[in-house]
Amino acid sequence: MILNDDTFLLYAAKHYDTTNCVGIEDFQEDISRLKYVARLLRRYKKSGKINHRLVMNHCICLFNMFGKAAVPLLFFSVEPEQWPQLKTILVTLEYISPNQQVLDDINENHIPLDWDIINTLRT
Repeated sequence: MILNDDTFLLYAAKHYDTTNCVGIEDFQEDISRLKYVARLLRRYKKSGKINHRLVMNHCICLFNMFGKAAVPLLFFSVEPEQWPQLKTILVTLEYISPNQQVLDDINENHIPLDWDIINTLRT
């Protein structure tokens, strides 16, 4: 399935795997985590400060719910300017590898790492 604006929710629902979901409200709440990660990365871009633990926690939750489908969902949800920050977080969590294709037309090798986040994570 090609991921685009029209198929985003269908793609997410197809890969949604949690026993705790009892209704559409739970699904929508979990989808909102994607938007929240994007918002946190936008805030980092503006302020230069990142709450890396919060971003990482949301990414872990998303991978628990959507499995490997969380990678394209995350990259589709954030702006391309935020891809280096997202890639850095996902590489740190070992959710993506250097040669993994994250979207149909994007190869991760072309996305640089964010060294400010790397230095923050090391401290």
